[in-house]
Amino acid sequence: MTRAVCMLVAGLSLLSCGARVVVAQGAAPNGVQVSQVDPGDLPRRVWLGTVFGSAVSKGQENASPPLLISKVIEGGTAHAAGVVAGDVLLAVNDKPVADWVEVSAQLRTVRAGEAGFVTVERDGKPTRLATTWVTTPLETLPGTTVRYSSVTAPRGYVLRTIITAPNRTASDTRRLPAFLYLQGLGCVSIDRPTMTGLPDGDVPRELAKSGFVTMRVDKPGIGDSLGPACSEIDFGEELACYRSAFDSLSAMPEVDPEKVYIFGYSFGGVFAPFVAEGKKVAGIAVYGTHARTWLEYELENTRRQMTVLNEKPGDVNERLQHLAEFQSMLLLRKMTPGEIFAAKPELKFEALLMDDTHQYGRHAKFFHELQERNIAKAWQDCTDLNVLAMHGEYDWVSSPEDAELIARIASNSPKGRGEMQMLDGLDHGMTRHESLADSVTKFAQGDWTGAVTATVVEWVGRTQKQPARKPLPPETGR
Repeated sequence: MTRAVCMLVAGLSLLSCGARVVVAQGAAPNGVQVSQVDPGDLPRRVWLGTVFGSAVSKGQENASPPLLISKVIEGGTAHAAGVVAGDVLLAVNDKPVADWVEVSAQLRTVRAGEAGFVTVERDGKPTRLATTWVTTPLETLPGTTVRYSSVTAPRGYVLRTIITAPNRTASDTRRLPAFLYLQGLGCVSIDRPTMTGLPDGDVPRELAKSGFVTMRVDKPGIGDSLGPACSEIDFGEELACYRSAFDSLSAMPEVDPEKVYIFGYSFGGVFAPFVAEGKKVAGIAVYGTHARTWLEYELENTRRQMTVLNEKPGDVNERLQHLAEFQSMLLLRKMTPGEIFAAKPELKFEALLMDDTHQYGRHAKFFHELQERNIAKAWQDCTDLNVLAMHGEYDWVSSPEDAELIARIASNSPKGRGEMQMLDGLDHGMTRHESLADSVTKFAQGDWTGAVTATVVEWVGRTQKQPARKPLPPETGR
């Protein structure tokens, strides 16, 4: 199996490990006029200030990708230490790190202003660099109010929320429509204040500029959020956090509780119908998500991506045979990767992006529960809702059939309105490309056009005044 396929089969967690993923931010721009409040009782985390690429050394195809630094951002801790692009991060404060999960965990043990060390590999040799840890900057956005707040999870720990709303005069007391933004699978912070062209930041900010209050919430143990490590929680615990965030957003005095929407990006679209259960939700918009079982997704996604990469059909079938056996043991027999490899050493090639108890940075129990969750049934239970399911023309991380399924389910409810929209030229990262081949070689590095947000805003305005349409006919011919 090629390195490229190893990287791509991460599926809906792809944006957590892909080449364009940004795991640290730059300094806030000068001269931006916004309303901003203190972060409150949650301390700001320290800021490494790097962008990691994805690379696998020859002969190490089954190892976790090394922490290759593709960019160092001015003003961050790494910049102050003298780290340069091309270095590979080896240790934080002399503690070895192998992936971003370990980096994130180690960064949570240090405080801004403390002296420390960053160890990198440079020219094949380890280099230990002294530095002083810098705090993460706050997000700013012209024409909006950005508020760093928090919400308490059902288990009692506190989660960081970022609320963005249009600037208004004191005399404007209207209650505004709102969106709760649900991010993808990976244990990566949504608090990336100065990076652009990334869904987790640009979609909420664009919605705020369009007149909506938006809320994002960092997962437990990620960013400023307290609680257990994101890598160790299960599906139900993460879901409970989002449901608490929805309640907090709906109760805000500036929010119209009758017009609170959910936007689910990638795996966030899987959580969306479960978050909506029993809540007063005006509608749900999703992009690049799935509605079938996780086992189906893993197999179909691998075939789709290997086909996009022009792998030989025989190799694709062979890969699917092994993957089906591995995922069946993981998802149906509820084994851990370590237990699977002990029983079936020949499946060890599946080990990229996993260890003895984790896959894609999440604990095996997360996927055990995910497989049991009936996602299509959750959409069926979201009766009387407006639903927009979007898919990018060049999104090979998810399937248009899932978007069609979600729209069909919504329209077949008594008062629901479901629609599917295909967005020209967009990849899974919401960036536009001229061709499918271009989207593969430059994944998430195309042009950011704001097409997803524009589609959502148009949909909200149109569906608020329209009655429910007749149910769609059942799927045929497949």
